[in-house]
Parts: sequence; structure tokens; C-alpha cells
Amino acid sequence: MPLINTSIPNFLGGVSQQPAELRFPEQCEEQENALATVVEGLHKRPHTEHLGVMGSAPSGVAYWHLINRSVDERYAVAISNAGLKVYDFDSPTGIVNTHAADESLVDAADLTYLATTTPDTDIECLTVGDFTWVLNKAIQPKMKSTTSTSRNKEALVFIKAGNYSTDYKITISDDDGSNESVVQYTTQDASSSDNEPDIQTNNIAAALESALTNGVTFAADFNGSLSRSGSLLGTTGLDTDDWTVTREGSVIHIKRDDSADFRIRIEDSVADTKMSVAKDSIQSFTGLPTTAPNGFTVKIVGDPDLSLEGSELGYYVKFETSDGADFAQGVWEETVAPGIEYQLDPVTMPHLLIRKSNGDFLWTPANGATVDHTGTPDATAVSVPGWTDQAAGDGTTNPRPDFAATSAGADGNPIRGISFFQDRLVILSGETTTFSESGQYFNFFRGTVTDLLDTARMSIIAAHPKVSLLDHAVPLNDQLLVFSEVTQFVIRGGQDGTLTPKNVYVTPAGEWESNPTTPPVSVQSSVFFPALRGSSSLIREMFDQSRSNRANFTAPELTAQVPSYIQGTVTKMAVSQTEDTLAVLASGATNTIYIYRWFNSGGNRTQSAWCKFTLSGDGTVIKDIEWIDQALYVVVARTTASDSDVSLEKMDFEPFLVDSPSDFKVLLDRRVINTSLTIGAYDSGADTTTVTLPYAIPDGSTMQAVTRETGGVKGGVTITSSMGSRGTPSGAGGTLVLTGDHTSTPFWVGEAYTMTYTFSKVVLQSGGAQGAPTKVTGGSFRIRHGTLVFGDSGYFKVVCTPVDGISYEYPMSGIVAGDPGVSLGSVVLDGGEFRFPVMADHGQVTIAITNDSPLPSRFMMAEWEALYHTRTRRIRL
Repeated sequence: MPLINTSIPNFLGGVSQQPAELRFPEQCEEQENALATVVEGLHKRPHTEHLGVMGSAPSGVAYWHLINRSVDERYAVAISNAGLKVYDFDSPTGIVNTHAADESLVDAADLTYLATTTPDTDIECLTVGDFTWVLNKAIQPKMKSTTSTSRNKEALVFIKAGNYSTDYKITISDDDGSNESVVQYTTQDASSSDNEPDIQTNNIAAALESALTNGVTFAADFNGSLSRSGSLLGTTGLDTDDWTVTREGSVIHIKRDDSADFRIRIEDSVADTKMSVAKDSIQSFTGLPTTAPNGFTVKIVGDPDLSLEGSELGYYVKFETSDGADFAQGVWEETVAPGIEYQLDPVTMPHLLIRKSNGDFLWTPANGATVDHTGTPDATAVSVPGWTDQAAGDGTTNPRPDFAATSAGADGNPIRGISFFQDRLVILSGETTTFSESGQYFNFFRGTVTDLLDTARMSIIAAHPKVSLLDHAVPLNDQLLVFSEVTQFVIRGGQDGTLTPKNVYVTPAGEWESNPTTPPVSVQSSVFFPALRGSSSLIREMFDQSRSNRANFTAPELTAQVPSYIQGTVTKMAVSQTEDTLAVLASGATNTIYIYRWFNSGGNRTQSAWCKFTLSGDGTVIKDIEWIDQALYVVVARTTASDSDVSLEKMDFEPFLVDSPSDFKVLLDRRVINTSLTIGAYDSGADTTTVTLPYAIPDGSTMQAVTRETGGVKGGVTITSSMGSRGTPSGAGGTLVLTGDHTSTPFWVGEAYTMTYTFSKVVLQSGGAQGAPTKVTGGSFRIRHGTLVFGDSGYFKVVCTPVDGISYEYPMSGIVAGDPGVSLGSVVLDGGEFRFPVMADHGQVTIAITNDSPLPSRFMMAEWEALYHTRTRRIRL
């Protein structure tokens, strides 16, 4: 029986759920609390640093959001059912003051917009600068019932030019055509220069005004002739109880005082070119005078000569007098149609969480108010942005956004997601993606309908044979990826990278199922998104594989080798560009962070590995995770005595970190330094020192104290201890009883956790056709010994468990060197080769590496020494 060896070149492959015969040598059966990187090899995962218990944080269902304002200002926002709390990363034990508009701290009455029993899926936040939009998807945005200004029915008659021997005629009647009155003025001929005043437009207008108001009575020096008829009005003019007629220059203003509608028609004997009338609408903007009543509004129904976008559908203009007078010269400005709902209701729209200059926060609807907290310390006034009113067009030329229903709640699609792309706020509703005006994040109406500006708001529908209700929008370089539950779309603009209403377009990017409640995350040129597969979840990586301007997306599954590894529904994903690491939370294992680690080199992915990190303690629930640079911040709820507290912890992935001046890191979760503890007096009788931790200790947690290298004390030595009291959440912290006098000893305290790496079943390979390895399946294959190449390790052990269930443990302990004058020894890390016996058939033994100590361990490769015997000889056909 010949002696052979086979090796594992590295430990970078992560977990595989494939049969061992199909795995790569570097893949394993289990990898828990161990991380493999191309730089450090396989090592015990980074510990968590305790940053603080988050006072009164919701331990139940909640939505969490990170505000990363700067290196010195980072906040965690917790939103529960009608609850809102903000925590500072630097001091998470206290709640950052969050005020309502009435200067008081927010309470339930201020937070009705956040009322939902499922805040984890209904709430979504987006932070840009000092503003955080907070969306409740369960609330339908609406328009306010207030309508734009509607004036009484009125008309303008404009005498544009005066001609000799010309008839100027005004016909007025009720809206049904009854009670018709006709006023006609005919100018004299040009036979005498004395007739010149007769053709002045203001005189013509004065004659018509007088006829309308005073019948046929004129001053003695008045020239021209007047005829007037009408059974209702007779010769006394219009009924002054129902009408008001005024004039300024060549313009006559005719207004119906009782708000009833009326008809008006003008005629002149020069092909109707010397007069114009504006009532409700007018054909051309050029027919309007430069003098008019202040606020007079009219629709321009068509201006083909202007070549303006939308002018063929009409637009509205309102007159603004120059000096604010009631009837004077001024300018016409584009305006909104009268009598329509034109304001978004801020009560139903996403609200704002605004960081104030004094570090406090303001919770408010986006209502445009100025909030001056005069009664608070460090009083600061805040100008709250407001949702911009519709200022032009009507429901056809400038319709309300797809996400906004009428004030009665009709014809609106709820907001399903928000994003930010190319200096525009993005809102998803139904199958529509709506972009705000560029740089104006609160404006979702066009500022003008006479031209389509590049900066204007825009909406685009993702048309597809499948119903595609859009849930998430993820910026990726110069394009926006939009996700529905069954389809993905890409929204792009021009080849120069701009995105305008004139060049925006949407195309399908793929048809992969995705989770509608979990936002995808992007890094570099990829987007990761989850989908549910039975009782577990899969993760895909979506990227553009084309090398041209025409997008060609693909989305290979990253969990193909571990199809049932992620248990339950993915609830949160966070990705680090610094560390090339994806962290995943799922509902099936609430104390677990699933880790996907990758490494690309030369356009190829040389590492694609899954593992998991678990946090100890009964009832431990990881609520949220977020990356900042190389650090993963973790919000954790732990249960003690039927109650829970929520802590903020930090896991630093920076390679080769040490506790200076030591040359290694003490690995304890929830780690705190002795100077942050309450240390009791030394009990000489019992020879113990009791320390009180800043948090409660749940069942299932094992606490340890380890010396910290300082001065004459060497680090890394575990202090003998026993559990005192577990404490209570939001009350007294747990206690640990240390053996000996440690009132002046520098040390760390934290929760022990165990690293486990279980090898795949060892499978013999031989060179196959064209150099490809093939599995050798025949013969007797017994493993005699294994060898681990390790470095910088203080402790680990190899556990071999044959099928009979009796485990054999082979520990490796670092060298402990005594230091004269110091009672505590020092831990010295070791490296080299660690050889251990196996003595079992390759398929009848489980081999694992574990490390339950606070000391590091690191592994580069492994080798197996085995006996192999076969009765036949393999040949290649």
C-alpha cells in the first residue's frame, strides 16, 4: 500500500454544499467565525468592539438607517411604529435631541406619518447632505384640496389699431346665448383732419366702454357714431349689479360680478384684425395687450409661430402689473391653470429629518416653513424645504406626478422606493420612475410647458409584457438600474453621460426574480440583489458585460455552490468597496452575518467564497449592518431576563491589526477596555476583584478577561474569572468576578466566540485529459496524518471525529515565556507546520480546526499524508 500525499493550496474557497467529489480542494464543509483573504489567509474573524448600549432603542421590528455625514459625524436612525430615535456613533448610549416644529422633542403625536406595524419593510430613508427623506410606503401621497386661483368670469377687449370708416363691435350675451347686447362704434372717414382723434385706440375704447356702462350719452366734443341694441339692457348700459366695466388706455376690462359665465364676440370691418378679445383663452400670445388687470389669467391655445414645445396644447399666462396696481402696464408670465389642485400635500409626502447646525435634528414635513427654536438651548432657525407647487400648465400639459393621488385619493400609485441619481431625487411608483427637476429635489412639476428644458422633471414608464411594479433604483456609473420583482430595467441618457427629458430612455436589462423588500447594493461596476428560493435565499451579481454603449447585462448566481446556505429571506445587505466583501442578514438565522468575499485579478475572479459569522448569546438578533470604509458596524439586540437591550458594535476588517504595543489582537466580541468598567475594591478574603460591565450578559454568553499589554504587564493572558450577575437591560450591567487583585491591571473584557473550519472530505485526484484533474474513486484511501502550515497563531486545535463519534483533539498553544519581575507571562505567537494524526478512512472522518480562545490563528495551506491501494490500474482511453 503506497504512501502518497495530496495538498490544499489555500483556504480561499469558502463553503460549498456540493458533493465533496465536485468541490475544489480549497473549498470546505463549514467555515464559521473564520475569514479567508488572499493577504492573510484563513484566520479567526475580527472581533466586535462595544461602542455603547443604545438607550431606549427599539428591540422589536424596526427600520435602521445610517447617516454618514463625515468622519466625525455618524448617526444611526431607528424607526419603529410611530417611533423615531437618532443615535450618535461617538456616544450611542444617549439619544440625539430630535425636535418637532413646535420646539418640543418629538413624541407620538408628531410621528403619525411613521405609523406602521411593519416598519422594516414600509419605511425607507435616503440621505443627501443634511437632509434625510423618510418614506412610509403605506401612505398614499395626495394633492392638497386647495385649488389655484379662479377669478370671476372676465374678458379683455384690446383695440389694437384705429382706422377711418371702420366698425368696432362687441357682442355680449349670457352663456346660453340669451340676453344678447351689441355695442358698435363706427369711426368717421378721413375727409377732415379734425377726425384724427376718432381713430386713436384709446378713444375708440372709451366710446365702447361708455356705451357699455352709460348707454349712448357722450360728451359734446365726441366724434363718431354709436349704435346699441338689446331688449334686456336697453340704452342704460350693462346691469351694474352684475357687471363691472373698466378701461385703461386701449384696453377694456369686462367682468361678470355674479360669477356666472357669459359669451363675448368682437368684430371689426377690417377682417377682424383691429381688435382682439381674451376670455378664458386666446389664439395667440401676440393678441394680448401690455396693459391689463393684475392677476388676469388666460390660456394661449396655440402658437405655431413660436415653435415652443407644448405650445400646441396650450399654456396659461397671468398678468403682473409693474407697480402692483389693479389695472396698469406690466408683463404676462406663465402660470398654472385656474381651479386645479396644484399643491402636493406635505402631510402625505415623505418627511424630512434635518441635521441642524447645533447637532440636533429636526423632524418635519417638507412644508417650506421656517422653524425658529427660540426656546431651546443653542437655538437655530431652520428653513425647511417645501414641495414645489405646480406653477405652469394644467392636468394635460403638466400632469401631477404618478405617485400623487387627488385630494380625494383617486388615481395615484403609492411610492415603492426612492433614490438619488445625477442630482435628481428619484421616486418609484407603479411602473413609473419619476425624476425631480435637476438640482431641485422637491420639484416634481415642469417649470414651464412652453419649452422642454434639460433640467425639467421627467417621468418614464418601464413597459414590459410582465407586470413590473418597480421597487428599487440603484445608480451604477452613468445609468440607473431599476428593479421589479421579476424584471430589471436600465435607464440611461446621452452618450455624454447627461440625463435629460429629451434623451432619457429605458430598456429591459434582464428577467431575474428579486426580493421586493430588500434593496440591492452596488459596488464598483456591479449590483448585488437577493431572491427567495423556497426556504432559503440566493444572491446574484448583476453587471454589464458589454464593451460598447449598448448595455448587455448578466446576473450570475453567487450562491450556486451554496444554494441553501442563506436561511430564510434576506433582510439586509451591505457591501464594502474597501474590503471587497458583501455582508448579508437573513430571517432564518438572526444571529448570523453571511459573508461573501471576492478578489478580482486581471479581469478574473480568483476568490469567490462564502462563510458566516455568528454572535453568541441566547436570543441574539442582529438588527442592522452598515459598512464605513473597512469597518462593519453592527446593531445587535440581546435578551437578558426576558428583556432586551440594543448595542452598537464595530468589526474592523483592516488586515494585520494589533493592540499596540502588542503584536496581535485580543479577539473578544463586545470588547471593552478596563478603563470603561466599574472596578470594585479587591476582596482580600476571597482573593477576587469584581468588575461591572456597561451591558447586561445574556444566557449562552461566556465572558472572559484578558490582559492588555501595558508597561510591565504582558498581553494576551486569560485571567481566571467566574460569572457574577447577568445584569438587566437598560439597568445594572453584568458583573464578572476575577481571581486576584486586578484593581490596577490593564485588561480587556468581552465575549468568547469560537472559530470553526471543517475540511471537505479528502478526495484523491489524478491528472486527467489535457491536464484537467479527475477524482479517483476506486481503491482504499486512508489518511494517516495532516499538516497545517500556519503563522501568527497563539492557539488552535485540530479535532478529528471518526464515524464512531469519539473526537480526538490536537491543540497548538503558543509559546509562553516568563518575564522576570512580572507575575503574568507573555503570549508569543508561533508559526510553522503543525502535524497531527488522523488514522482513518478518508470518507469516515470529519476533520476541523477550532479556536475558542481570544488569541489569533492563521492558516495558509494544508497537506494530507495517506495510504492508497487499488487492485486495478487506471488507464486513459
